[in-house]
Amino acid sequence: MDVKLSLFLPFILVAAFVFGGIGAQYGHLFPRWQFVALITIIFFILYYLLLAYLAGAFRTCKAEEKEIGPYTYYYRSYQGKYRETANSFQNLLSTKQHDILHKYKGGYYFALYWDDPRTLENSSHCRSCIGYAVPANAGPETIEVLNSIDFKKVEIKKCRVVESSLDVKIKLTYALAPIKLIPVLYSHINENVPAFYQGLDKTKEYPIYERCDDERTAYGIVIDPEREDLAKLVPYQKPKMNAVGLRQMSELAEKKNN
Repeated sequence: MDVKLSLFLPFILVAAFVFGGIGAQYGHLFPRWQFVALITIIFFILYYLLLAYLAGAFRTCKAEEKEIGPYTYYYRSYQGKYRETANSFQNLLSTKQHDILHKYKGGYYFALYWDDPRTLENSSHCRSCIGYAVPANAGPETIEVLNSIDFKKVEIKKCRVVESSLDVKIKLTYALAPIKLIPVLYSHINENVPAFYQGLDKTKEYPIYERCDDERTAYGIVIDPEREDLAKLVPYQKPKMNAVGLRQMSELAEKKNN
């Protein structure tokens, strides 16, 4: 159990005992099994509300323009369902290597996602690059670990992005982040489509990226027309879209031209 979360458990138990005291006072009004069931339900409701609160479910998120980089990006390309590719990447690193990267905090977990599974004929054709983005001042321990793995490597220059982020209080935040942040990101883009695409090379694909460490997790997209480093990394051929994807492309093209 997450250490931060465990600190709140005494408060949940106190709340449960308070309700238990109330139940004992008026226990003659209903059978004991109903009383036990009521306390159990109250406990789990409080527990999951606390989980949602700490994970960031009730936080207001905004998209903002900022600069990221420069980085040296150590990565592998994948094609498959996003959940499977993320698990495959985690299996590349040993426990010791994970500990070193965690201890020295030499960079970010950095992933690029080119496709929306809902818009493809086959969601197992989703394209991604997953790895670590390391700044120039990263320590030798971090570089040694990353060089020991069969990663591709590319330099990513400083670039302007639109990004939305969440502070990480418990690990559940990482699972909640795409559900919470990607709609915020798309909403910002859709409200500024003509300005967003002005100057970008329309023959290239610009992926959504995920950037996270122990303290913060973020999703964003590059909007700098002069910095197309990420767009050049696109792996594999573009998969076939379903009717939903084709309709979205048509609507986006119409917005670009307005």
